[in-house]
Amino acid sequence: ALSRSSSIEELEEVGDHCVSDSFDPTDFITMLQQGLYVFAQTDADSDASRGVFKLCIFSYTKDENAFSVSPVEVKIEPVKLPLDGLKATRSTGSRQGLLLECHRTNSCNKNVQNNVSVEIVLSDESDRDILLNGLNACLPHIFSQNE
Repeated sequence: ALSRSSSIEELEEVGDHCVSDSFDPTDFITMLQQGLYVFAQTDADSDASRGVFKLCIFSYTKDENAFSVSPVEVKIEPVKLPLDGLKATRSTGSRQGLLLECHRTNSCNKNVQNNVSVEIVLSDESDRDILLNGLNACLPHIFSQNE
């Protein structure tokens, strides 16, 4: 699904960003709204489950303007990554890993911000690059729609 939606074989390096003439951010955003199955761990995981990657759904919610990581088998609240606090999307040391980090406001105390990070591991380095490049290409489009 990732390779079909992004036409990765047509990506060209332009400065620090990869773009494609046939890349359509709306298709990629629609795919993210439907959700992708990924293995992920968050810094919100309990100490006992830290370091354990769980099957999750990674998605984008337009109404909340946030990425969401929802464990599939465990009935717990999804981890929200508000885009207005997103500070990094980058590959990790793992060949197929991707790290998303953001600041989010504490719901109890609006003056306190928490750092939230999610590490996603995809099936291979190619899928990781497709998702990373797609996110980097879509974020400006998402921000312009929300203004």
